[in-house]
Amino acid sequence: MKYEIFIWNESYCIGFEMIDKQHKELVSIINEIYSVFMNNQGINGLMPLFDKLTDYTRYHFTAEQKILEEKLSEEDFLDHLKKHEYFIMKIERMKSQLNDEGEKILFEIINFLRNWLQDHILIEDKEAFSQK
Repeated sequence: MKYEIFIWNESYCIGFEMIDKQHKELVSIINEIYSVFMNNQGINGLMPLFDKLTDYTRYHFTAEQKILEEKLSEEDFLDHLKKHEYFIMKIERMKSQLNDEGEKILFEIINFLRNWLQDHILIEDKEAFSQK
C-alpha cells in the first residue's frame, strides 16, 4: 500500500519548472520511505531508498546552485550552499543511525526529512528564487 506523509500542493511551487519538478521528486522519495516504513518492509527495503534520496538530493542541489549562483549575492549563495551541505550530511548521518539503531528512530527521521524539505522550499528557496 502507498502512503504519503508529505502532500505536494501548489504552495510549494517556486516558479522554476525544472526545480519544482525536482522538488516533487524529492517529496516522492520521502513518501516512498514512509510507505516502506508503514508497510513494515524492514530496514533492507529502506537503505536503497536512502541511497536514492542522497543521490537525487545531490543532483537537485547541483541544479539549484547553478541557478542561484547567478541570482544571489556571494554571501547569500554561500549561506544557501551551507544549508544544502547540512542536509546531505544529515541524510548520511541518518543512514548510519538507521544501521546502528534500527527502525525505532525511523519515524523521527521521516519527520525530519519532511519538515526540513517543507521549510527549505517554502522559506529558503522561495526567497532565493524570488531575488532578481
